[in-house]
Amino acid sequence: MIGELVNDRCYFCNGRLEHKLATIPFVKNDRVVVIKNVPAQVCMQCGEPIMSSPVARNVDTLLKQAYCLNSEISVLAYVELLGQPV
Repeated sequence: MIGELVNDRCYFCNGRLEHKLATIPFVKNDRVVVIKNVPAQVCMQCGEPIMSSPVARNVDTLLKQAYCLNSEISVLAYVELLGQPV
C-alpha cells in the first residue's frame, strides 16, 4: 500500500503503525519478486506495510528490473536510487 498517512493508524484494521523495514512479496502472473528491507510504516496488528511515494517509486523500478530477469522467483534488497529521496 502506498500513500500519505493522515495519522498513525492502519487503513485496513486501524492498528498502530510503526516505522520498520519490511519484506514485501509481489506476484505478477507466474512470477514472484520479494523485496527485503523496504522502509515502511508497518501495522502492528495486521502487518500491512505502507510505503511513502518516493519509496514506492524505487520499489517500482526494482520490480521492473526483476521482471526483466525472466526468473520465476527473485529476492532483492531495497536500495535507494540516486536522485530519489526516501
